[in-house]
Amino acid sequence: MIEFGDLVIALEVPREVSALRALLLRYKDRPMDLGDACCVRLAELLAGGVVYTVDKADFLVYRKNRRQPVPCVFP
Repeated sequence: MIEFGDLVIALEVPREVSALRALLLRYKDRPMDLGDACCVRLAELLAGGVVYTVDKADFLVYRKNRRQPVPCVFP
């Protein structure tokens, strides 16, 4: 997927620490880990971004920009 440009990893974690921490605190009652937080943050930053995940239960709850569902594909 990376070779064909279908997967882009564009998150600079050190630059996004505050936003990632805020997501982890917002969803502290769920098993959000750093990987989940990074996916939600990327969805916030990249217009038209889609998260591919098998973690349907959690990603149906997570929101980008506090209110918007995270666009996901659940294979």
